[in-house]
Amino acid sequence: MTYWIPVSQQMPPVSRGVLAFYKNVLGNGRIIRAEWIPAKTIVADTDDQQSEYDEATDEFYVPQGWYEKINNWDDYSSVFVREGTITHWMPLPAPPA
Repeated sequence: MTYWIPVSQQMPPVSRGVLAFYKNVLGNGRIIRAEWIPAKTIVADTDDQQSEYDEATDEFYVPQGWYEKINNWDDYSSVFVREGTITHWMPLPAPPA
C-alpha cells in the first residue's frame, strides 16, 4: 500500500506525475494529479511573463512549483497550482489491467 508523503520530508522525482493534496481557500481538501518542478530544470518555450530569466545561462525557465497535470486540454498540459499549498504527495497507482 502507498501512503501520503509530506513534502517537508521528501519531494517527488522531477516532472513525475503524482497525486498531490492541498486545502483550498475554503479549507476543503483537494487531491489532484500534479508534478513538482524545481527551479531552473525546464527551459521555457517562450519568454512570457510567467517564465524566469537566468542571466548565467541566458535561458528562460519554467518557475519552480507544483503544476496540476491536465491531459485533455489542447492548449495546456499543466497549470501552476495557485489556490493552496501542496502538503503531501504519493505516487500514482498502477492503471487497471
